[in-house]
Amino acid sequence: MKAVVTDLMAGPAATMWQYVERVDRRVPVTPAATVEWVAVAHGARLSARLLANVRQPTADSNFARLDEIYPFDSVAVFTRGYLSASLEHLLFWADYAAPLKFHPEQEANFALRPAYTLARAALEAAAPAVWLMNADGPRECLRRYLSLVRWDLRMHAKSTPDTARKAEIEAQEAELLSRVVAEFTPKEIAPPAGYEAVIKAACAHNDVTLDPIDAAWIWRAASGSAHGMPWAATDLQEWITDPHLADPSPIRVPDVNRMAEALRAAWTVTSYGCLKFAAFSGGDLKALTSEARTWLASVVPLKPDADPDALAELREASGDTAS
Repeated sequence: MKAVVTDLMAGPAATMWQYVERVDRRVPVTPAATVEWVAVAHGARLSARLLANVRQPTADSNFARLDEIYPFDSVAVFTRGYLSASLEHLLFWADYAAPLKFHPEQEANFALRPAYTLARAALEAAAPAVWLMNADGPRECLRRYLSLVRWDLRMHAKSTPDTARKAEIEAQEAELLSRVVAEFTPKEIAPPAGYEAVIKAACAHNDVTLDPIDAAWIWRAASGSAHGMPWAATDLQEWITDPHLADPSPIRVPDVNRMAEALRAAWTVTSYGCLKFAAFSGGDLKALTSEARTWLASVVPLKPDADPDALAELREASGDTAS
């Protein structure tokens, strides 16, 4: 499968017509540049498999303890919903960038915005789950859960044009506050300040290998790109001269390394969240990871000239010793 990036700004008229897409100006992407794209794709599949195999929380799990403290809702179901949403975005990327089946002559076109749109959405979805589970102790975890529930209710009430439905949602929030008034003040469980605040808070934990400041910049750039903001189109592209084109004038194409950075950030938070969810549910991380790796190795298409030693190492790491 060939991958190409599309020129969104070309030729002498570039200063005036920056955002006129020129689909006739496409530049091949080298295999080396797409390594991280593919790694995110397969990593998302691995995380999705692992999450799917996490069943009901065990009796002695963190989620079970939260159910004892707050029996009105399932914190586990709520948290899984965020992670599942993130994985839907990343798996959409996987099916496009690194399909498990494809025609030899298949060609994939990568314009500027889709990768950032998916990365942004995945990061926004995974961050609340990670922030919730990285709390120090069950009380703080419950506080964060209640804060996120209020955030969800507020967003729901704001989005609906139905006055009666809005009143129902506001009544739900009032009921929630009354349930926990003996333990938390409304201020203590106020909704988060927004996505950037949640993303930075999620990445503040030492185990999340993504700097909060870097994560915030990636989220802002990805959001700007998704919204068509001119500054994002400037910062997330680069000028090149392709000698293979009939017109040798400089063209501006998406910076494939920046795209990889955004996708990697989204997967870093999501994969961490899936592992944390499994641990919070009382799951066997070693067994879950091994099964997911074995499954992935069985479905990923391999190159005819794949290194047999590397394949043997993969099978051994996955626990698959069958010949």
